Amino acid sequence: MPSPKIALLATAALFSSSLAAQITYVDADVATNTTLADGTPYVPMTVTSSIDNEWTQRPFANGGTILSSHDATGNEDCPMLRTVISGLVPGVPHTIYTYWWGGANVNWRGRCAVDTAQPAPQLAGYNSVHFATSAFAPMQPLAFDAPLGANQTSLGLTRDALGFETTGHFTNQVMIQEGNRWLYEVALGTFMSNGAGEIWVYVDDLEGNQSSSNRTWYDGVGWEWAPLGLGNSCGAPTPSIGYIGQPVTTRDFTVTLANAPASSLGMLVIGFNASSWNSLPLPLSLASFGFPGCDLNVAVDLNLFLLTDPTGAASYTVNLPQVPMLDVYWQWAALSPTGLVATTGLFTRFHP
Repeated sequence: MPSPKIALLATAALFSSSLAAQITYVDADVATNTTLADGTPYVPMTVTSSIDNEWTQRPFANGGTILSSHDATGNEDCPMLRTVISGLVPGVPHTIYTYWWGGANVNWRGRCAVDTAQPAPQLAGYNSVHFATSAFAPMQPLAFDAPLGANQTSLGLTRDALGFETTGHFTNQVMIQEGNRWLYEVALGTFMSNGAGEIWVYVDDLEGNQSSSNRTWYDGVGWEWAPLGLGNSCGAPTPSIGYIGQPVTTRDFTVTLANAPASSLGMLVIGFNASSWNSLPLPLSLASFGFPGCDLNVAVDLNLFLLTDPTGAASYTVNLPQVPMLDVYWQWAALSPTGLVATTGLFTRFHP
C-alpha cells in the first residue's frame, strides 16, 4: 500500500489555473527592522542637504519613507545597515530582493548582500541606469517606462494613478513610480531562513566624493519561497533541473528538465528525504549500478517516466490540496547513447 505522501502526489490535480510566483515586499523601517550592520539601533538624519556620513530619512516612496545618501555634492560614506526579514518559516529557502529608487537622467546606486553576520566592505554594487564600463551590476527596472541603460530591459510592470503596481509581481501593494523616480529590483539569490525564521540583508551606499545625481535611495527588501538545489549532476551534456511557480499548496508547481538527450526516456525521481534510501546514505554513487560519475541525490519514493521533447526538455506539474507542510525532493535522469545523465536534486517545502 503506498504511503499517504505518495498517494497525495500521485492523485494531485494537474489542471488548475497556474499562478505566477509573487514577491512579498518588506519596507525598511529603522523603528522595527533596520539597524546598523552590527544590530545597533540607528537613528538617521532628517536634514536633506548636508554631507554628514549619515543616512537621511526622507518622506517618499513605500511606507512613506526612504533612506538616502549623497543628497548633496561631497564626500560621504554612510554606515552599512541591516534589514531583518522576519516571520519566515525556519529552514525554508527563499529568494531575496532589495529595492532602490532611480531618477530620470541620473544613475543612482546601491550596495547589498545577504549574510549571517556583518560582512566586510565592499558589498556588491548595482546601478539603477547601467553603463557598459561599470564595475557594478545593473538593477532590474520594474515599470514599463523606467529609464534603461546598457544591458537593461524593463519587466514592463503597469501601475495605477498613484504609482502602485497592478501586474501581480508583488503579493502586497507596492509603489513602483513616484514623481520623476522609479523603483528598481536587485535579486540577491536563494537563502535558507535561520532557526528564528529570519534572513539578514545588508545594504550600503556608494562611498566617496559623489554628487546628488549619483545618490542612493534604499526603500526595502522582498522575499518569495524558492526551491533549493542539492547534490551533483552528471553526463555530457549535463542536464539541468528547474521549476516554475511556487511550492505552495493549491498552486501549480512545475519541475522542469532541460538539456537532456532529445526524444529519450526521462525519469523523474520524487522522494521525501535526501539523507537516506533503503538504509543507504544519500547522495549515493551509482557506479556500482553501471553509471560511474552519477549520484542519486534523493530518496526513490516515486518514479515517473516521461519522454523528452526534440530539445531535450520535459516537465511535470503538481497542484497539492491544502495540507500541512510537506518536504518533497526531485531529481531527473535520462538515457543517453553513452549511458545515464542526471540532474542535481531539488528540495521543495510545500506549505499553505
